[in-house]
Amino acid sequence: QGTLELGAGLELVDINYGRATAQNVNLEQAAEGVIPFSWDDAAAATSSADPDSYRGEVLFTLSVRATTDAELSDLLSLTGRITGAEAYPLTGGVSNLVLGFLADEQSSADEFSLRQNVPNPVDGVTQIGFTLPKAETAVLTIRDVQGRTVIVREIEGHAGTNLVPLNRSELGASGVYSYTLVAGQHAATKQMIIR
Repeated sequence: QGTLELGAGLELVDINYGRATAQNVNLEQAAEGVIPFSWDDAAAATSSADPDSYRGEVLFTLSVRATTDAELSDLLSLTGRITGAEAYPLTGGVSNLVLGFLADEQSSADEFSLRQNVPNPVDGVTQIGFTLPKAETAVLTIRDVQGRTVIVREIEGHAGTNLVPLNRSELGASGVYSYTLVAGQHAATKQMIIR
């Protein structure tokens, strides 16, 4: 669940539903640029279905029109304004829900790549995107400026684009951090700024 907010310079043209339906998306305030949504699949939660079987499925697609010259990432945001931006994994607990934007220059699905975290600098939640040529385990390691390991996360990556959300609270003090992704014989490192 969450609330999509369209900033000044972006207007909703149409919505097409995938797994979600019109009951899952509230368009009452769409003219003001506010679109709360909530979706659950009770059948999936009570079945023995593999949660990864939903990977890549589309809940809904927004068609928008820019009325100003700007990046989409500057005009579209996911907030908790009406409906909290969070997800509830089948294993329990609460996970943050984040909105990511893939750059036009992204690698093709048959190449390994590590992308810059978005947003950067990090104030709350950020996510790191990477592409794998095949499904395999990847290890994400985050280190502070002194080289001390802050986080090590093992990820069961799938072929194509993968996104890893991170909370600011997991990262420690403000400063510059590096993050390294290793998958098979591939490795790449980038930096992020923590406020």
